[in-house]
Amino acid sequence: MMPPGKVYGRFYEYEGTLPAMDSFRRVRKYGIPMSLYMDKHTTYKATGEPSIEEQLNGTEPMSEFGRALKELGVELNPCAFTTGKREG
Repeated sequence: MMPPGKVYGRFYEYEGTLPAMDSFRRVRKYGIPMSLYMDKHTTYKATGEPSIEEQLNGTEPMSEFGRALKELGVELNPCAFTTGKREG
């Protein structure tokens, strides 16, 4: 379990699967979290159409990061917040 008050942050040149996996690897040294809240970037949520197998199983397409978390029993929750970009 992550000690109280412990914060982890790291900057990467891009948002993608490898940086997400690296960050998660560093966080999990304190234990595997039950769930993670992420934005709706394609690293975390697949945007493609379901395959025939997924349609038959009634499941949604998953990103590689999503599949890795599922194997570890971690629930991935996409956040519904805006990007904070100004319009107009």
